[in-house]
Amino acid sequence: MLYSQLLFLSANNFTTYLYINAKIFRTEFKSLTKEVAYFNPEESRLSEFKKIFRYIKSNGISKVIFNTAHGLLVRDFILYSFLIFSKCKFYGILHQAEKPETSFTQKVISLRTKNYFVLSDTVMDYAQKYSTKGIRVSSFYPIFFPQPKSLTQIKNNGDFIVCIPGAIEPERKDYYTLVDLIVKHQDEIGENIKFELLGNMRSIQGKKLYDYIFEKRVNDYFITHTEYLHDNEFFQRIINSQIILPLIHPAVKEFAPFLKTSISGAFSLGFAFQKPFLLHNKFNVIDDFNGISEFYETGELISRIIKLSKNTELLASLNNGYSSKQKFSFEEQSEKYIALLK
Repeated sequence: MLYSQLLFLSANNFTTYLYINAKIFRTEFKSLTKEVAYFNPEESRLSEFKKIFRYIKSNGISKVIFNTAHGLLVRDFILYSFLIFSKCKFYGILHQAEKPETSFTQKVISLRTKNYFVLSDTVMDYAQKYSTKGIRVSSFYPIFFPQPKSLTQIKNNGDFIVCIPGAIEPERKDYYTLVDLIVKHQDEIGENIKFELLGNMRSIQGKKLYDYIFEKRVNDYFITHTEYLHDNEFFQRIINSQIILPLIHPAVKEFAPFLKTSISGAFSLGFAFQKPFLLHNKFNVIDDFNGISEFYETGELISRIIKLSKNTELLASLNNGYSSKQKFSFEEQSEKYIALLK
């Protein structure tokens, strides 16, 4: 997400300074910024805020963009800006579009942050409908990533790989239903169908899921990883897959927000690498997915996967659907992003 923004700013000749926690810094950021400074979370907030505003003043910075415009840290930063009478304009990414109407903390942030980005047109429609007077909302798609460096080619031995990106989070992804459906349809699934989980199986939730997969004796259908995958391999494995399965079903806790007020990282990754999606039928109302997705009811998931694994023409048609998605071009996304800053 941050990389996409830095690309947009660099391409439009903005002078960009990056203030970031060293733990999340990536070397790819450096070539897109004039200077990188590091936030120290162990320092007192007041001390860090003073340091940041000195940095802003000394570099003549007129616009500040919060990569995440939520939470108490941003709220306190905004309150401090009032104390020192900063004339900066504040912008930020709104990851949960309902917050301006439901969160007092967000209302405080919005006292000075009058310009918000959201991460899809669907979320923008919601945010604009409920935004308060004086607040501007625009969307962009954070779908531009560093090109993966060459790795030893991942061999898939002719497997049909269904990719499930992201951390192992059962409140967001319906893993256990997937396992149960595999058990139910085990006699129908070909040995070439593999489900690749790109989250760390050593996490607390990962271990529980790993144990469940082995308990149900369907481990041969899964490709799993017992450590965090660095970006290069993570991206390579998405490229190597045939289709993205976000696994967002009505049964999961966070299903409703993904339809209106937020996006899954799996969506951005699919758009970025132009991979087709397998999505629950509820998502067919979102225009972004039309022409590049196979929709299903939960109980039909396995039959849809079997159909796709055998129908190369259908899969090719979904891949080709991206040719009509001009909105995902760098030019259009860059233009939309920069427009809010003017």
